[in-house]
Amino acid sequence: MKMMLQQASSGLYFKSKGEWIADFNKARVFDDWADAYEYSIFQKVSDSFIVPCVGIPGSERSDPGSMSELSIK
Repeated sequence: MKMMLQQASSGLYFKSKGEWIADFNKARVFDDWADAYEYSIFQKVSDSFIVPCVGIPGSERSDPGSMSELSIK
């Protein structure tokens, strides 16, 4: 399942190192939970949740899931 990082304090979505955006359609998508987790650890992305992308066939996205998989502090 495709995943995104969402900033816990603002609700914004991760686009690139140091860049958080409101439009989840432009957010970086990770192939799965493990990829998102490893990236967040190695790049020191803190204060974030890993959230599922619901309905992503290719690059089209519908609303991301609201249930967080993991909080990264």
